[in-house]
Parts: sequence; structure tokens; C-alpha cells
Amino acid sequence: MNCFPPSFVVSRPLTTPLSLSPLAIASGKLGARIQAKSSKIEKVKRSLTELEKTDSLDLGPEFEFTSLHQTCFTIDSMEYTYEFCAFSSATQRAKGSGSGGTSLGTFEGWVSESGNPHAAMKFAKGQHCYGGPSRSLLVRFRCGEYNEVTLVEEPSKCEYAMDFRTPLSCVL
Repeated sequence: MNCFPPSFVVSRPLTTPLSLSPLAIASGKLGARIQAKSSKIEKVKRSLTELEKTDSLDLGPEFEFTSLHQTCFTIDSMEYTYEFCAFSSATQRAKGSGSGGTSLGTFEGWVSESGNPHAAMKFAKGQHCYGGPSRSLLVRFRCGEYNEVTLVEEPSKCEYAMDFRTPLSCVL
């Protein structure tokens, strides 16, 4: 004999736990959609920030240095590989090492020389040098047939210089 009134008799078995009511299921789906949209919004914000940074770069009066943006160039010495990424950063790492290394600085701007406002790129505030300054790199732009780093030197303790040959520096 059933001791419950007829209105409490379950005529079919429950297929979902009581805690997952239709409202709970809908709100869970909505929460997942909100989280997915929030992730997309953050990605768009990061892209916008990168575009704003790019927009503020001096890419030359005719935007001739645009092709160098987000491009890296390397040269090997006896012990090290030196790399500069135009408008970004510069590093020194042990030859054969694929990642990491010592920061030679981040891009600070162009250096003017002999009336040429785009004579060199200055990278500064790199890793601090023991008993010396923070590392820095001056990338001197020279006329060349194609883009290549042809020389790296350390004229002063932890202050590096590179010669970068590029057709972008050739006066026509």
C-alpha cells in the first residue's frame, strides 16, 4: 500500500538529478556562452592593443620599414647567436641554443645620424651586466642588396653594435 497521496506518485523514473532543473541547465549553458564570448573579447582587446602599438611606430615617412615589423635577423659569432627583432627586442644566446638567452634590450626608437632620422635602431634596458650597465644594442642600418646582419661587436662593456644591410637604406 502506498502511503503517499496520489499526487506524489512518480509515474516515470527521474532521468536528471533534482539539482539539474531545466533552469539550472539553461543557466549553465548561458554561463559557458558568456565565458566563451568573454574570451573572444579579451583576444580582440589584445589584438587592438598590438595594433595601437604598431600604429605608434615610426615606420618611415613612406612606411618603407613596414616589411621589417615582426621580423627577426640573426648572426653567429664564435660563441653566441645574436638576434634582433625589428621594433621589438634583441637577445644574445649561446650558439646552438634555441630559446632563452640574455636580453640586449627592447626597441626604444630610431637614432638619427648625418641628417638621416632612420640611421640606426636603439634597443635598451636589457639584462643588467655584472659590474656594468644594462645591456643595449645599436643596430646601424647600411645600404645592402638584401636584409642581413653583417657584423656584431661589443665596443664597450655590455654595449653592443650591429651592422644591418638592407635595400631599405639605399638612397635612390
